[in-house]
Amino acid sequence: MARTFEKSPAFVAAILSAWAKINSSLGMQIFELLSNRNWDLLPIDADRSKLPGFLPIWPEGEGFEDVYEAYIQLYPEANIDKDDVSLMVVWLGGRLPYQFSKPEEEVTQHSA
Repeated sequence: MARTFEKSPAFVAAILSAWAKINSSLGMQIFELLSNRNWDLLPIDADRSKLPGFLPIWPEGEGFEDVYEAYIQLYPEANIDKDDVSLMVVWLGGRLPYQFSKPEEEVTQHSA
């Protein structure tokens, strides 16, 4: 399965989509958290498996540790692994942390 994961974006999207559905409670929490942090998100029920991939621009100051700490503050009773939170952030945010930008820089880059 690892080789298929490396070679097939459709397979990856199907696996992540199924994982997100199984973890829908976490998805709702992460969606609320990211919305409150002014992330530009598709609606929670959007079929992200149809997207061509992830954007490489990540909001500045929003590292995985920062988002996880905010998650724990918002949901202190949650017993969710940091990796699960991070994966849901990537899935719902549609972004991978390659480049960091301020929100106004991102708008300028997308409209150019």
